[in-house]
Amino acid sequence: MSARIRSAMFWAECVLGALLLVIIAALTEYVVLDGRVKHQPVTLTDGSGETWVIVGSDSRSDVPPGRNVYGTTQQVSGSRADVVLVVHRENGATHALTLPRDLLVTGAHGVPERLTLTWHSSPQTFVDSLCDSLNIPTTHLVTVDMAGFAHVVDALGGIDVTIPHPVRDAYSGLSLTRSGKNHLSGAEALALVRSRHPEQLIDGTWRALGEADGAQARSEWSAEVFRTVVSTAKRAAANPVVAQRVAAAAANSLTLSSGSRLMSLVPLLGATQTVAAVPASSVPGARTVVLPDDATRNALSEAGFTSGTCTR
Repeated sequence: MSARIRSAMFWAECVLGALLLVIIAALTEYVVLDGRVKHQPVTLTDGSGETWVIVGSDSRSDVPPGRNVYGTTQQVSGSRADVVLVVHRENGATHALTLPRDLLVTGAHGVPERLTLTWHSSPQTFVDSLCDSLNIPTTHLVTVDMAGFAHVVDALGGIDVTIPHPVRDAYSGLSLTRSGKNHLSGAEALALVRSRHPEQLIDGTWRALGEADGAQARSEWSAEVFRTVVSTAKRAAANPVVAQRVAAAAANSLTLSSGSRLMSLVPLLGATQTVAAVPASSVPGARTVVLPDDATRNALSEAGFTSGTCTR
């Protein structure tokens, strides 16, 4: 598995952790929280079992408060699928996969396009591309924005993560000045998991990580964040005040496909142990494109997605 593909797990794990917090608390205040969730019209596709497709959006329409390093909607218009997490349940088995955002698929009008950009075209194009190119159906479509993740972490009172070296990234606003355990706010946690150009302080010198090393480090940081969010979610479930606060923060940032409700997310509780990254082939000289290959198809097949498993 390449470092590029491993890095695609960073948002997926954090998004799933945030969703779990909503599920835990929503069981006690379902009606109120369900009414806060937004819905978007999209024609879903058919397949065996039940499949949740979770998108971490990079829309600038809602970013964490404070210094905005991500840009405005005028500077970065629309939204792209910054992470694509697929959870499939069939015959008592559950598989959770993260797809490379730069995987080349068939987009609108049959034109090849990166998966992340099919979302920019429209959620409908995205759903259709998953079906046509990867045999992945969509039973429930879930979208979480950047600010939503940050708000959830803040509602928890922040999280503790451990890093090997001080790290900074001017592009994401990341600045952690000491190694070891760091207590992160929502904005800091988001900056860590979105870091694409990190520099680490090693032996007194700030060293920029190359693309591959940076992708691997980001994957490791996100795994640490994910473990912390999930463990904190379990503790939050025992505290009604915290659980309510966290669920309200996350529910305000969720968008579901029409017909899906908060209770539709409950089965995701069974997908917390393993999130597997779907591999793909890098294209020499093309930093932002990866191609599906035999390993891609094998990974999808093992999760239950083979030729003919999706129709629309």
